[in-house]
Amino acid sequence: MAARFAPPPPACAHYPKATMANSVQSEVDAIVQKLKALAKDFRPAEMRRIMRPAAKMVAREIAAAAPTATRTVYRYDTPKLNGNMRAPKRSGRIVAQYEPGNLGKSIGVLTFRRSTSLWIGPRAGRKSRGDDGWYAKFVEFGVPSRGIPAQPFIRNTWDRVKSTAFKMVESEVEKTIKKYQR
Repeated sequence: MAARFAPPPPACAHYPKATMANSVQSEVDAIVQKLKALAKDFRPAEMRRIMRPAAKMVAREIAAAAPTATRTVYRYDTPKLNGNMRAPKRSGRIVAQYEPGNLGKSIGVLTFRRSTSLWIGPRAGRKSRGDDGWYAKFVEFGVPSRGIPAQPFIRNTWDRVKSTAFKMVESEVEKTIKKYQR
């Protein structure tokens, strides 16, 4: 089972490849390999239980470090005028409204039905709860073509808290091993 402590890499081709996510992932994979060597009998649900406290701590720290907008931001569905020409800014229909602090509220521990892994990152598409953080990749990596600078908060936070997270996982593994030894 591979634990995921990094957001998925950005999908757009014009963004830098997620070398950050790859290096973080390699560190996490090394720890997971050590965990697997210690306890090959752990079920996937048991591994998630072991890793969840550390994942929650990392998610809290990332959410606290997330940049906050100074005003409400809107996402528009802007139609094309003709061919590739876009209509003027703010001339489309408002499809989403993002309040300041929305990005931090969207960060959490994610599980997916067909995966045994835990992911930490923004929840996307949850407009009903008001915490749709699909744009986290634009904040983290910036949008050079639009003059938007990168504000890396996920990697910086991970670098700061990873040793604590690994210690938390290690202590949970020790507790679980002791529980099975009884």
